[in-house]
Amino acid sequence: MKASVLAVTLASAIAVEAHTIFTTLWVDGVSQGDGVGIRMRKEPEIAANPIALSDDAMACGYDGQSGNPRVITVNDGVNLGFEWRAWGSIPSKGAIDPGHKGPCAVYLKKVDSAINDTATGDGWFKIWDEGYNEANDQWCTEKLGGPNGGGEYEHKLSVNLPTGLEPGYYLARPELLALHNAVASPPDPQFYTGCAQIFIKGTGDKKPKDTVSIPGDVKSSDKAVTFNIYDSPLKLPYDTPGPKVATLVSGGASGGSETTTQTEGLEPDGCIMEMAGWCGYEVPSYTDEAGCWASGQKCWDQVDACWDYAKQLPTTGTPWCNTFNDKCQAIDDQCNAKNYNGPPNKGKILTPSNPTSAVVAVASTSNYESSGSAATSAAAVVKDAAVAVSSASAGQPTTLATSFVLAAASTKATVETSQATQQQQETTATTAAATTAAPAGGFHNHAYKHQHQHQNQNQQNNDNGNAAAAQVHTVWQTKYETRFETRTV
Repeated sequence: MKASVLAVTLASAIAVEAHTIFTTLWVDGVSQGDGVGIRMRKEPEIAANPIALSDDAMACGYDGQSGNPRVITVNDGVNLGFEWRAWGSIPSKGAIDPGHKGPCAVYLKKVDSAINDTATGDGWFKIWDEGYNEANDQWCTEKLGGPNGGGEYEHKLSVNLPTGLEPGYYLARPELLALHNAVASPPDPQFYTGCAQIFIKGTGDKKPKDTVSIPGDVKSSDKAVTFNIYDSPLKLPYDTPGPKVATLVSGGASGGSETTTQTEGLEPDGCIMEMAGWCGYEVPSYTDEAGCWASGQKCWDQVDACWDYAKQLPTTGTPWCNTFNDKCQAIDDQCNAKNYNGPPNKGKILTPSNPTSAVVAVASTSNYESSGSAATSAAAVVKDAAVAVSSASAGQPTTLATSFVLAAASTKATVETSQATQQQQETTATTAAATTAAPAGGFHNHAYKHQHQHQNQNQQNNDNGNAAAAQVHTVWQTKYETRFETRTV
C-alpha cells in the first residue's frame, strides 16, 4: 500500500474530529468581546461545521447574511486578530484539530451598511494569505494551535490592516481551508469563515484595484482545493485558493459609498451589560415598595432575555447572564429588607473586562513560494496520521472524547449540587418571607417562582456524517427565585 493511501485510510479512521468557528475580534491586542460585532450561526450544535463552496454561506458563514447589532470601530492600519475556536465556548480547547491542515486568508469588503449588507456577491478583496511554509514544513492552520496547545499564532490570525484605506463600513472575513478530505471521492475541501463588522476611521482614499465575488472566487476544480496533503513528497509549490492579495490604488474598484462618520452599530446608550448582540440596561430608581418590586421585575425580564439570547450563541453566555441574575437578586433582597432606596450600584457597568494579549503578527502578506525539494518521507506521513488517530482515540486522557466525558460528569455534579443548595435556600427564604408581618392597612402577599432555564450547547461536529459526533457539551442550569409581590388590599 502506498504511504499516501495508508495515510488517508488512517485519517478517515479518526473517530472524533473537531471543526472550528471564528468567535472574537481583537483590535491591537484587545478583545472586543466574544460575539460582539461577529456574524455567527445561531445553531450552536452545528455552528462550527464546514461550508460548501457553492453555498452563500461562503461569504460570511451560516446565518452570515444577517447582521450583528454592533459594529466595531477601528483606526486606520490597526492590527486585527481573528480568534478561532474548535469549541466556541471553551478557548482552551484550541483553534482547530491538528489534522485539519491547509491555508488561511483574510478578505475585506467595503459596504454601505455593515449591519444590513447581505455579504454575498462582488466587492471582496484579499489583504493577506498564507499557505504551506516549506522552510518549516508547516501549514498555516497548524500555526493556530490545536486542543493540546502549541501554535505560534495563539489561536488568532493577526493581520495589519493596509494603511490608507478609504474610511467607512467594512466586512472583515477570515477564512480557513482544511484539506484532510480534499482527496476523497468526491473531493471534500472544508472551508470555515465568518465576518466581523467594522468601521475604519481615517482619511485615506485607497481602494482595491480589483475585487471578486463570494461565492464564486474559488472553484471546486481548483488545484488549491484538491491538493493532496498526504503525498510524499508534496507536489509543491502550493498556491493558495482565490485571488492574489489585492493591489490598492487611489480611486480603485467601486465599493460602498464614502462615509467618514459612524452612525450604526455603536454601543447603545445606557447599556450596562453587553453580550455579543444583546444589551442589558439599568432599571428605574425607586423610593417605595411598589417601585422596588416593579424595578425588580424589569430586571428579571432582562435575565430571561439574556438566557434566551445565550441559547443561540456558539460562545457561552453563562458569566454574563449569571452576573445580571445577581443584580436582580440584590434588588429583591432590598425589597424583602424594606430598603426602598435603589437600585444598588446604579449604573455600574457589569460587562466582564475584555482580555488583552500581545499582538502576534502573521508571517507574510503573500503566498509562500517553493524553496527546494523539502520532501517529506513516507514514514513521516504515516507517523503524522497515526498520531492524529491516537490523539482522537478514547484511550488517551487528553482526547476530545475523554475531555467531554470528564466535563459532562463534572458539570452534572456541579449542577446537582447547585440545585440542591438553591432548593434549600429557597425553602429558607419562603419560610422567612411568609412570616413577615403585614404593615398597617394590610397587604395581600402573592408568592410566585421566577424560573430561569438555560441551555448552553456547544457545537456538535459531524464532519459530514463520516465521523462520530465530535463534541457535545450541554449544560442545563435552572434557577428558582422565590419572590413576594405585595399590594394593597
